[in-house]
Amino acid sequence: MPQQEEMQEMVQEEGVCLALERRRAPSLAELDSSSSFSSLEEEDSQLDASLQWPPAARGSRFPVANPASTLRRMSAAFVCVFAPERRVARLVDELSRDRRSVFGNLVQEFLEKQKEEMKAPGWSSAMQLLQGIRRFLSQAKSLLLEAGELEPPIETLVPENEKDLALEKALFGCVLKPLKLQLGQTLLSLHTQDGSLQRFANSLQACQQGTLERLGVRAGVLDAQGIERAKKKLTLMQRSHSPIDKVLLLLQVCKSVYKAMGTQPGQDYSSEEFLPVLSYVVVQCNIPQLLLETEYMMELLEPSWLTGEGGYYLTSIYASVCLIQSQPGTPSTSGLTNEARESLREWSRRRGQEAKIQRESQQTQRFVRVLFQNTEQSAARTLHWKAGESVEMLTQTCAGAFGVSDPQHYCLFWRNGGEMQPLPLHTQPHELGTHTEGAATLSYLRKDHDFSKMRRLTRGGAVDIEESVCEE
Repeated sequence: MPQQEEMQEMVQEEGVCLALERRRAPSLAELDSSSSFSSLEEEDSQLDASLQWPPAARGSRFPVANPASTLRRMSAAFVCVFAPERRVARLVDELSRDRRSVFGNLVQEFLEKQKEEMKAPGWSSAMQLLQGIRRFLSQAKSLLLEAGELEPPIETLVPENEKDLALEKALFGCVLKPLKLQLGQTLLSLHTQDGSLQRFANSLQACQQGTLERLGVRAGVLDAQGIERAKKKLTLMQRSHSPIDKVLLLLQVCKSVYKAMGTQPGQDYSSEEFLPVLSYVVVQCNIPQLLLETEYMMELLEPSWLTGEGGYYLTSIYASVCLIQSQPGTPSTSGLTNEARESLREWSRRRGQEAKIQRESQQTQRFVRVLFQNTEQSAARTLHWKAGESVEMLTQTCAGAFGVSDPQHYCLFWRNGGEMQPLPLHTQPHELGTHTEGAATLSYLRKDHDFSKMRRLTRGGAVDIEESVCEE
């Protein structure tokens, strides 16, 4: 749509926060109010699994199952087969629990360290805590994409344009879900200590009287039933560990706000009209924890999610929080207070810089899968290869990883045109994609390895499976 293209160009040039100063906002006309929220469905399925079966009656051959829970489990199994994204989430979760894998060991060590640090928090702010988690999520995703430990490869499960989102959702499940309870308590404690939660609660109470006038509402608002439905969705956000599911719930609330304003599908509307009405809904719902939920989404969402309608309405809820906390009569432009504008500009610059650093990091270092075989053993390892390290240094790392006593007789091989050849000594991590076909997988073998004895399964002349090396 022209509106979406205009927004993407604007975001790239000026930053996410400036989206709120546009006259037109992204359309929510196609948003399904009954959208599926995977994180909440997982929670419900776990609750069903925790319920014990009732004792069988005398003379009964089978226990009596709960029809609702049984149907839900059958539905979940059916969806997993026909929904590739769910299968990716299950495979990533299983791999994250396997300490024999590099990814699993990385995740489990991070979870243990994070839980220990949150027992006696030394964080200066909630933002600092969330930024560290977001950096780890980006690192873990890079490992999944490059290490080749996910079987079958994600490329065989989802299209290329859906791969990143599928991995994000999967990582939320195996990283954020185990931390949900303790992370929530820590964030609550940090916001209580700095007084921000109490200040927002006080502002909500102060706005209860004369809300329409104080916030400058000039359009239709939700009725009592609409407010109650919006409150349920905002409360439901607290149950989810996934920032994406939280944003989807937020978008549903925003859609109901626009409907109450009397706008028609495709009709233009501005932040001057929308922000006061959204702020009115926030005041009427009276949920102080929305401050924590907003920060959670803004810091943990991957930067690419902040350039679409999700980013627009997420920054809208942040601007609403600022508007509610502003003093009556505070001048604002396009519904934005000066404080909100400056804060959003700083946030946009910081998240943009984080994304740039992450891209540069991916270009200067790689996780490579190295296969090894000799007369005694076969093994596979995932190694970290940084820019500046030569192939010879990587070869020495392989010798230590595989316990080779005579490394002078070994070297790294890569496949070129279907033939195994020594990896060029001048190769750097960021060039690996141009030297290898498919995943970044190398073989650490003796220099005199007899490749004629390698058994291959071929189709149309292309090598699909190399059976000469297998994992432990």
